[in-house]
Amino acid sequence: VKVLNAMIGQIEAKNKEAEELEQLRNDLHHEELEAEACRRDEMIVRKRLEDKEDMKNAFNVQMQLREERAAREREEEDRMRQHLMRKFAEDDRLVQMNEQKRRMRAEHHKREAERLIALRREMYEWERQNEA
Repeated sequence: VKVLNAMIGQIEAKNKEAEELEQLRNDLHHEELEAEACRRDEMIVRKRLEDKEDMKNAFNVQMQLREERAAREREEEDRMRQHLMRKFAEDDRLVQMNEQKRRMRAEHHKREAERLIALRREMYEWERQNEA
């Protein structure tokens, strides 16, 4: 009976050791599954953060491009405004010059008319004196 009890004890010890080993394997497998799930979750979180950062960078680039385009348009408008103001100033100068010439011609015509009237008077006076 002692030998039988010893053998039963050894068998029970081996069974217990096998069960513990099986439990350790199950625990290890479970931990590996949990670790893999954690890695996947971390990768998903990291991917979301990277995507968010990429979207933010793309938005910033678009905003910079939009601002550069607006600045170019403002510069072009300023150049056009300056060009038009120079053209209008030149047109005004030409109009003033033409008005000055017109006034000078009118003044000349007025003087010429006065001269011709004075000449006619002189001739009239001269004829009147010669008749008498």
